[in-house]
Amino acid sequence: MNAAYLVGAAGALLLAGYFAELIFRRFGLPDVLLLMLLGLGLHLGGAVRPEQLGLFGEILSALALVVILFEGAVRLELRRLWQVLGRASLLALLNFLPASILATAVGLFLGLALPVALSLGFALGATSTTVVLPLLPGLGLGARAEALLSLESTLGDVLSVVGALTILGAARSGSLSLATLGRQVELQFVASLGVGAAAGLAWALALRPLREGRTSLLPTVATLLILYALLVRLGLSGAIGTFAFGLSLGNATGLLRRKATGDLALTDAERLFFAELSFLLKVFFFTYLGAVIPFGRPAALLFGAGLGVALVAMRQPLTQLALRSLPAADRRAARALGPRGLVAAVVAQLPIAAGWAGGERAAAVAFGAILTTVVGSSLELWSARRGAAPHATTSPP
Repeated sequence: MNAAYLVGAAGALLLAGYFAELIFRRFGLPDVLLLMLLGLGLHLGGAVRPEQLGLFGEILSALALVVILFEGAVRLELRRLWQVLGRASLLALLNFLPASILATAVGLFLGLALPVALSLGFALGATSTTVVLPLLPGLGLGARAEALLSLESTLGDVLSVVGALTILGAARSGSLSLATLGRQVELQFVASLGVGAAAGLAWALALRPLREGRTSLLPTVATLLILYALLVRLGLSGAIGTFAFGLSLGNATGLLRRKATGDLALTDAERLFFAELSFLLKVFFFTYLGAVIPFGRPAALLFGAGLGVALVAMRQPLTQLALRSLPAADRRAARALGPRGLVAAVVAQLPIAAGWAGGERAAAVAFGAILTTVVGSSLELWSARRGAAPHATTSPP
């Protein structure tokens, strides 16, 4: 495979992503589904083999998580996020706990060891930030609903990662308790939030002198990546820290009580740059995710697909219960936004890295559920958008 082929393939993928986004805006069919199906087609057609991707896939996954979280957080108003914190926490727990219990039960039914089954449950408990955040701007939601759903998926990712790591670590040491798990989640959340928020405010103050030089874009990207790596190295949550960095940077003018001179706030050009960077990584990541679905374990994939259908169905009444105060259109979108994605794929593979028997089977179940929840959520969003279309085109009196 020569360099010219790879460069041309990258260009073709970007064009495919562009047209997938046009289809989403025109017909309401989410582009992430189309990109995953493209990757799946490349895999089945023999153009891409998962074993070829290796370290590239791991790096791409981390980059996609960092940039998508940051770009999504920059768009949020801190005041609005604070207003929905309690409701978002309720929504995250209402959806996370039953989904985790069901996925764990499926793992035990398949004969997985308890720690592996529990890690599968944590993997599939939360909605995916890398799927949800890129979809939100195109759904036409109210500011409150957008903030609520952003925070729900971010909180769920922390529960997934911290919970699975705690379970597997406790299984190795032979000690586990709910109190230990709760302390770990609290420590990860508070410490990561504090470090990320402080870094965002410090960087906002550094932007003014930087803008007097060549550009502030690449130093901001570099700082974002270094922050993520540092948090992971310290055993904290890179996801929460990245989210907090973007949130505090995007709201720095108000937090530092400076006049809105533009010195602290991100410029329109900077926001556009990060939106385009997020789009680029989204295209490559979801194509990659579709290409690495493990077809070597068809039975486990089928169990995962069935589990995915159940997860999509479970979200309907639970979300309706938690979000009764939202407008009907926002509730319909919220009920549909239950896909699993990057964090589920990564967490489901932790038992493999730890050497647990049955880890490959658990990962195959997770990938089956990921694909099915993305498909199910996409179809629900498409249906909701089509149903709302006549009202959206009606002129106001």
